[in-house]
Amino acid sequence: MVGYDEADVGATFISYTSERNEFVSYTHPVGLDDIQWVSKYPGQKSPMTNIVKVFDIYTWIGLLISTGIASLVLIGVVHILRHLGLKQPDSIAVALMPLSLLNAEPMPNWFLVSSKRIYSGSILLVVWALCSAVITYAFSSNLRAIVLSPSYETPIDTAQQIVENNLIPIVGTQELVYTFLNFSTNPWFVKVAQLAIPPTSTDEKFDAILAGTSVTSNTQDLLLNYISQDPTLSRLNKLKPPIFYFSKERIRFYYVGWMVQKNSKWRIHLDNHILLCDQAGFYLKIKRTMINTAVSEHTISDREKMRVEHIAVAFMLLGIGYIISTLGMFFL
Repeated sequence: MVGYDEADVGATFISYTSERNEFVSYTHPVGLDDIQWVSKYPGQKSPMTNIVKVFDIYTWIGLLISTGIASLVLIGVVHILRHLGLKQPDSIAVALMPLSLLNAEPMPNWFLVSSKRIYSGSILLVVWALCSAVITYAFSSNLRAIVLSPSYETPIDTAQQIVENNLIPIVGTQELVYTFLNFSTNPWFVKVAQLAIPPTSTDEKFDAILAGTSVTSNTQDLLLNYISQDPTLSRLNKLKPPIFYFSKERIRFYYVGWMVQKNSKWRIHLDNHILLCDQAGFYLKIKRTMINTAVSEHTISDREKMRVEHIAVAFMLLGIGYIISTLGMFFL
């Protein structure tokens, strides 16, 4: 109607496109047409493995290899000294010395024999002690921050993750977003369109998303407003927030505004009105009034209280040690 001069203003939430701009003009933006993937909010995982995350996999492999090599070299030095008739400590104690130095134990005096020092073993211990000090400082510095940080499942942020995790996209073939996905230059968008199924009902769609088997697409504000206003979905408002995760990847990202006729005399006045409303914060006020804050706004602590799960690895190692020592009493 605006384009055919049957109305002066189209006060609606319509996105900017070059094709539409050839037919009508737009006011200053009143929002964003920001369509994202909507999935189940990542659940919290057990913090039992947090202690392993202090270093990455390559650092742990390097530590294991270097500790093993240091133990083997020390055992070799001790065996050579024994063959030379010099008294040396037990091989097990020697093999465990690199681990003791990692735990800031004092330096041994094994290689001080008759006031003469065996330099090969002593140099190795000194170098390993210096290396252990650096590793211990790094480990202890990161330990508290990593161990007490909550761990969450990997969120669904991209179309590639949807395909690789075998999730079912719930998108109607008659929806505009389906056409956008199907003709996108992004190959993962096209694959999602090929896997998409139409929704059978609103309840089943949300149940599938909360079950972690499906995803859908929507604008965050519109979806949360729809949930808060629809009485049939009141059960979702009773769930512990957050319940939905909105992806970082944007499917469609357009400014939206009101439509006016080309060269309309009202455009400047409407732009001033919209800018004054933005300055006054009316958009946020309306958003907080219309959308259930229990669903849309939440804060998650980045720290947890220490629980048994956080140090479960230590108890597991202790249990394994008890079992091995018990078996040693009977078979060794």
